Amino acid sequence: MSQNPLDMGIQKIIENKSVFLVIVVVLISVICGVILFGDYSTKVVNYKEQNKSKLEKIDLISAVNKSTEALDGFAKNFPNSFSGDELANKVEEYALRHHINIVDMTSKDPQKFDMYATINIKTSFIVKDFKDLVAFFDEIENSPYSLRVESLAAGTKDATDGSFSCEVNIVAIQIKR
Repeated sequence: MSQNPLDMGIQKIIENKSVFLVIVVVLISVICGVILFGDYSTKVVNYKEQNKSKLEKIDLISAVNKSTEALDGFAKNFPNSFSGDELANKVEEYALRHHINIVDMTSKDPQKFDMYATINIKTSFIVKDFKDLVAFFDEIENSPYSLRVESLAAGTKDATDGSFSCEVNIVAIQIKR
């Protein structure tokens, strides 16, 4: 029987021990390299995922810090707040300046929210000239304080001299610092 040339080549390699040892060492090195590299690539993937998660947390913390700084700056520049009595006095001052006769003024308990509170003053008054009413509202809305006119009800009931009566809810906003 004649032997296959491939079988003869393998038999010669086995007979030549130094070549055989080199091939075995190369195969063992390749197998070890595959095992080590496979473990290394798993570690690299895990590290990249952990790094990405940490970077997202850092970005979130940075955004929170920027928001906190912006809120602090806003609160710092926000007008000083009033107590209920101070607000009533300021409304009376504006009313007198614009020829408005206050009939009744009541203050509600402050409404408290997470970041701010509001003080409400309900005012009933009589005004003779519409321009005075507009100037009164303009002064409230454009005052250096955190005031706004929240509601208005007006009518001419029982007015013989051309005046009209109004009921207004004025609100002051207080930022919690």
